Order: sequence, then C-alpha cells, then structure tokens
Amino acid sequence: MRHTLGGRMAETSLLLSKQLAPRLPADLVARPALLARLDAALAGKLTLCVAPAGYGKSTLLAEYARLCAEAGTPATTLDGRNLQPTPDGFVNALRAALNDPGAPDTLPERYVLLVDTYELLAPLDHAPTRSAVEAERAFLARIGGGCQVPIAAYAWLEGATITLSGLIGARDGRVVRGTLAGPV
Repeated sequence: MRHTLGGRMAETSLLLSKQLAPRLPADLVARPALLARLDAALAGKLTLCVAPAGYGKSTLLAEYARLCAEAGTPATTLDGRNLQPTPDGFVNALRAALNDPGAPDTLPERYVLLVDTYELLAPLDHAPTRSAVEAERAFLARIGGGCQVPIAAYAWLEGATITLSGLIGARDGRVVRGTLAGPV
C-alpha cells in the first residue's frame, strides 16, 4: 500500500516501521556506558556514533530510541538505506516517518533524530556550505550574544578563501562590524 506525501509516494512499511522504536534483539547485551554518553550528548546539536559494520550501532540506536520513548522525548529513526540521498529525499523520508507533511518545520525545538547508516547520506554534504556554517557558528559561540546583545555572522567561500563578516550590536545602539578572510 502506498500513501502520497508531499507530492511523493511513501511506502506504508516505512511509515509503520519508523513511527515506533525499532525492535530490540532478545539476546541484547546492554551498553549502559554508551547509552549514558548518548544521553549526555543531548545537550549538543549533533552526535555521531561511528563504528565498522557488525559492531551493533543499529541495535544501540534502537535501544536509545526505546529509552527516548520511555522518557517522553520525541525521537524518530531514519535508515540511510531507505531514502534517496538528496535534500528532498531526506525531508520526504522524515515526513513519511512522522506522518507529518509539515516536518521538519512542525517539530518541537528539542527532537532526537536517529539516522542509521548515515554514511549513505554523504551526497548531502556540501563542503563549502559546511565550512561557512562552521565559521558562522564558531563566531556566534565565541561572542555569546543573546536577547540583550544581538550578533550576526555570515561566511562565504571564494576559491580557497573563506570570508566571515560579523556584527555585534550594543544595548546603547552602537554597532561593531568586521570582516576577516583566510584560507579554508
């Protein structure tokens, strides 16, 4: 059976398998230390769990999805083997898994997205964009900012040079702007 979602077809099996935490094997060997590290990683934006095939990453993610469900933390598991490695393919798989045509815009601020076999999504990585975003985030993290001190950063690449333009606004209305360029 197929459903239309966002102008694309999504398999019912994908919808059903990803709305629930994956099944855990009966002979599961618990890994509380790794689960604790995943739990601690929730404070960050991204956590990667990388190991060669056969080391139990999928099982670990399934166990963590179950723990998220028990704790009431919204989580979804996507498998890189079941989606087209394009931006639209990723978003459509997320929408299908959640049965929510508005995702990711409708997700709560804090959401756990578990992507198994993420290495198959390598075509989604655009190195120049990644470099620019990393520079912008580093600037914003270093300055701090907040509601009382607005800050902004914009980075771009031209050849092997990355340029970062930053702005810091003071409460009294003063604005400090600057631009810095260097090798990528």
